Order: sequence, then C-alpha cells, then structure tokens
Amino acid sequence: MFPFRTLFWKIFIATFVSTTCVLVVGYGFLRVEFREQFDQMRQSESFQQLTDYVISRYEAGFDTTDQRSLSREQRRRFPPIRIKDAASQEYILGGLRNFDDSTARWIGWDFISDSGSPYRVQVDISQMSQAQAPDLDLHQYVVGVGIIALFSWVLTFVITRPIKLLQSHVTELGGGHLNVEMESSILARRDEIGDLAVEIDQMSSRIRELIDSKQRLLYDVSHELRAPLARLRAANEIARLRVEKAGDSTDILDRFDREIESLSQLITELVDYVKNDKSTLPVETVSVADLVKKIVEDQSFSSGEQRLNLQSSVADTAINMRPALLERALKNILENALKYSPEDSQVSIELTEDTKHYLIKVQDSGEGIPEDQLDTVTQPFTRLHGENIEGVGLGLSITMRAMDDLGGKLILSNAPEGGLLAELEFPKQQALD
Repeated sequence: MFPFRTLFWKIFIATFVSTTCVLVVGYGFLRVEFREQFDQMRQSESFQQLTDYVISRYEAGFDTTDQRSLSREQRRRFPPIRIKDAASQEYILGGLRNFDDSTARWIGWDFISDSGSPYRVQVDISQMSQAQAPDLDLHQYVVGVGIIALFSWVLTFVITRPIKLLQSHVTELGGGHLNVEMESSILARRDEIGDLAVEIDQMSSRIRELIDSKQRLLYDVSHELRAPLARLRAANEIARLRVEKAGDSTDILDRFDREIESLSQLITELVDYVKNDKSTLPVETVSVADLVKKIVEDQSFSSGEQRLNLQSSVADTAINMRPALLERALKNILENALKYSPEDSQVSIELTEDTKHYLIKVQDSGEGIPEDQLDTVTQPFTRLHGENIEGVGLGLSITMRAMDDLGGKLILSNAPEGGLLAELEFPKQQALD
C-alpha cells in the first residue's frame, strides 16, 4: 500500500502544511503591514522636514551628532534615527547613541540633499511593534520548518496511535481470537475513541458469548442424541433377530442400519466440529513421518480396504506439536478421498518437507470439485451441488479449522489427470501458545 495514503500521513501532511501556511501567511502580512507603515513614516512631511533640518544644520557647521540636537517632540514622534555622510562615512546624527547596541535593527536608504551631497539615513525599527517579526535567514527557516514537522508528527501520532491499536484489536477479532483484551489505555480514554473502544470490547464479548452458547448447544444436542441412537441400534438388532428367526427378508432392517450409521456419523462430526479448543489438546514430541504412517494405517484398518498408498521422503525427526490436530485434519481428508474414489482405485498420499514446512498431498481418483465451488466447499454443512453420496458437509470444515490451529493451511485443487488434490501444509516450528 502506498504509505502516504494512510491516515497517519494524511493527518501529518495536513497539519504540517496548514501550520506552515498559517505561519508563513501571518509572517507575510506582518511584514507587509510594517513595510506600509514604515514607508508612510519615511515619506511623511514631518520626517522629510526632520531630515532636511539635520542635514542643513550639519552643512551649516553645527554639531548634530547627538540625538539631543533634536527637539523633544521629534524624538517622541520618531524612532531613533542616524544619518551618515556618504562621502566621509561619518555619522552626522546618532553616532554616539545605539551605535554599538546589539538589540538595534537599523534599516536605511540613500538621500541626496539640496546641495547634491549623498547621505545614508538609518532608522532603528527594534522598538516599532509592527517590526517584531525578525528577518529570517535560511538556517532559521530550516529550524522553524523542523519544529513545525516535529509538532505535526507528535500531534499526528497522538491522534492515530489509538486508532492503530483499535485496528490491531479488530484484526485479532476478525482472525477468531475473541479472547484478546482491549488495551486498557484506550478503554480509559474519555473521548469518542474511548467510547468506540468500549463498544468494540462489548461487541466482542457478546459475540464470544453467542459463539460459546452455540457450541454448547450443538455439543449438548449431539451428546443427548447418542442415547436414543443407541436404543435405536439395539431395537433394530432385536428386530433383525426376530425377522431372521421368522425367515423373512431383512432388507428394511439393513436400510435402518444405514440410516442409523449416517446419524451416528453426523453426531460424531458435530462433536468434532464443536470441540475445537486446541488449548485442551496435549503437546507431544512426535515424529511427523511416524504419525502420518500411523494415521494412514488406522484409516486403512477402519475402512477395511488396502487402497491407501503412502510415500514419504521425510527424515525421522521429532518436533513438539499437538498430534490430535493433524490426525483430525488428515483423517477427514482420507475419508473424503475414499468416499469419492471408485472402489477399485487407490488414494495416493505423499509426505514431503522443506526447510520450514511439512507438506502432505492426498490425491483421489474421483471426479474432483467444480472450480466455482473450491472456495466454498470448506464452509460448514456445504455439499457439492448434485452430490448423491451420503455426508453432512463437515469433514473439510473440520480439516480447515485443524490446519488453522496448526498454523498451516489447506489447499484444494483439481489434479490435471483427474481427481481432487488436497494439500496440507504446516510449519515445523509449532506455535504452542
């Protein structure tokens, strides 16, 4: 993102430019006002008469060097004045006063007397209220601009820092970390930003309560369904014994078995989906190669078919991780692969690694997933359009959440030779907080 498009730089530039413009324009107006009043004084008839009076007395041979040669009224009406003979470079007025005064600010102009002699008239403007703005050199301009920039930066930082903290907090909430706490310094503010922080904090608490209540409800319902499901299964077995004893067909009872099994699978997946608190899962030191091999062997045993082909190029090294997360993710991927592949085909599993990550590729021989559904198929209870295979659409959702907790990702794509390619990538250095 272009840095100057951020709110920080917008506020900084606006503050810097506006402050600089105000100071420059104010300084300019002050200088223009002073120049106008100074020119009015210099060109006034009284000042011209004063200048002519001093020079005429000097040319007549009178001593005019002391300011006291002027009348009290002239000294009161005009600022300190001195006049220099351009030919002799001697002061004919004011040479004994303010000559070495470092606080004086002399400005002057050339003057030609009636006799044609050149003079330099100078006026001390340090006591004029309109002249308080100094004449700045380049160094002073640079220092002034630096002070304005520092002021603008501090002001901008004070304004945008709490907004940045709010953004970080909302980002955490958006990532599913609903237990993250708001900065106490923001909550303690007594302005609009503090009010907004309080509202966001209350909103996150309410969302957390709603999600927790939803998960408890799903878990409780799933748990309570197991008892009547067990009774249904027992009743169906009793009915099967009676039907077999009577020599009748058990087709309808077989149908009951399939429906009961589907319901049992739904309850199991609901429990797995709701029970997603990784902090309750134990951290163990395991070999990823051995763990994947065990998961594949368990799945082969439970499916009753030798259709899983594992190839591994991973060294037998141990890492600290929560193996239940990887088992949960890979188990659901393998179940999906077996479900959607023809019965006489194999599912290939490839385990590889690089310097930072492990990668598990699972490719089936099914029909794949339509391209327009690859991004939505991992949502809970999402099934493919027109799908005629039994399932509730939770397997890929469980895999996605497990991979997120591992700090990894699930990538789904259609293999060029046909079938779905599922890639599970997760880091070797696990975040175990």
